Amino acid sequence: TMIDSDDVRLLRYARPTWALASPAAPRPHRAADVAAPRSVFVLFVATLQAPADDTLKRTFERDALPLLHECGLMPGAVFETEPAPNNYPRLPVRTDAPVFAWLSRTPSVAAADASLARLDASPRWHGAVLPRLRTASLQRMRLQPAVRSWLR
Repeated sequence: TMIDSDDVRLLRYARPTWALASPAAPRPHRAADVAAPRSVFVLFVATLQAPADDTLKRTFERDALPLLHECGLMPGAVFETEPAPNNYPRLPVRTDAPVFAWLSRTPSVAAADASLARLDASPRWHGAVLPRLRTASLQRMRLQPAVRSWLR
C-alpha cells in the first residue's frame, strides 16, 4: 500500500543487467499466516546536476559497486530518471532534477545499520566515490517490506 505519494519519480533501469531479479519464491497468498520479512532495503537516491550518462555509469560500476559490496550494501537494482512524460497525471511525478538510484537488501535492521555505519566511516566513499558521482545531494531511505511484498 502506498502511504505517501508526494515524492514520486519516474525511473528506469540504468542498464538491463542492473534490473531486479525475480524472487526465488512467490509472494505469500493473502490468506497465508506469515510473519513480516526481517529484511530491510536501503534506497539511495542521488540527485544529479545532469542526467546520468555512460561516464557516470562506468564510474558507479568501477568505484561505487565494489565499495558498496564491501560494506554489505550491494545493489540489487540500479535506476536512472526516465525522461518520458508522465502518462498518469493524477499522480504527480517530480521532474525538477535527474536522479540515479540504487536499492540494496540487508537481512535485518541491525545489518542495515552496520552496513550504513561502515559506508559512513569510509574515507574512500566521502573522498573519492561521491565526488566522482557528481551528486548534488544523496538521500537514503530504509524500507521494511510488507508481509506480502514481492521483495522480501
